[in-house]
Amino acid sequence: MRKLLLTAVVVTLSAVSFFTLYSTTSNYVETTKATHRLGGNLVNLEIVSPSTLSFTFHFSNTSAITVTLQKIAFNVYANGTFLGNFDMRERTLIPPGDTDVTVKAEVHPVYLGDLTSELEESQKIIWFIKGGSVIELPFGQITVSLPVEEYWVT
Repeated sequence: MRKLLLTAVVVTLSAVSFFTLYSTTSNYVETTKATHRLGGNLVNLEIVSPSTLSFTFHFSNTSAITVTLQKIAFNVYANGTFLGNFDMRERTLIPPGDTDVTVKAEVHPVYLGDLTSELEESQKIIWFIKGGSVIELPFGQITVSLPVEEYWVT
């Protein structure tokens, strides 16, 4: 009887351990898929007005979980000239699949002259965007920072 009781306890504990291991592994795999190739690639840059730029970033969530974009912040350079630091702090859900996020940026008056001269003097502008995004995972307050570094020619 004692052996049977001991066997039942061991089998129960083993089943609980395997279930815990399975759920932890599953969550780890989904988390890794959510952050590994999420991206934040620049897919469009538009000059909306002489003082407003529009940046569209593409995120591709290959996991089965929905993550949250907490913020995206980046520096912008036009032909090597610094035009400012811009960010978007609106929390945006990124469900499984593809999501585009557009950031409208008002160029500060200090840098507006540099942008205007680049637009007037250059036939094409090589834009450089360097920054990062912060992604929140659905497992509590876990965040992951992803770098954003892109070139764009207009």
